Amino acid sequence: MTGANRVLWPSVEAGLRRRAVPAAVIELGEAWQACTTLREHRGDGHVAALLVHGLSGLEAHLLAAGTLGVPADVLRDSRGWTGPQWAAGIARLAGRGLLRPDGAATAAGRELRRRIEAMTDDLAAPAFAALADEEMAGLHRALLGCATQIQGSGLYPFPNPIGLPALEL
Repeated sequence: MTGANRVLWPSVEAGLRRRAVPAAVIELGEAWQACTTLREHRGDGHVAALLVHGLSGLEAHLLAAGTLGVPADVLRDSRGWTGPQWAAGIARLAGRGLLRPDGAATAAGRELRRRIEAMTDDLAAPAFAALADEEMAGLHRALLGCATQIQGSGLYPFPNPIGLPALEL
């Protein structure tokens, strides 16, 4: 998905310019597309990490539910899995010693999730390597401001299907 998003922006920007959209809107669009591309880059790495560790998409969500405390129905229903599919996935991961039969993560499950997230972070890091520390801090401040406004709007639920935690405001 990263590659598709990376090549998308020039055509979107050209279309906005042809429609004489204000420069501030184009800049916001560029920032949005950059964030989307970076998110997809991290997501591509996350899928690779899951595959390396032998987890399917369903199993990844089961492990997230079991480690993050996101209600199973939030993850299950948002992705369209059935109750029997969910239960079979729990049984498979319980058989591997990663979940308990109730869906809660075991110590081995929590450790596997930690390793997957660490690998995902390592794979995502090169996208930010060109930024100096002060540039990274500035990016963090800008995005934190946006995230704070979004959370403050009340339009984004917590818990949510992607396991995103609420900011401590």
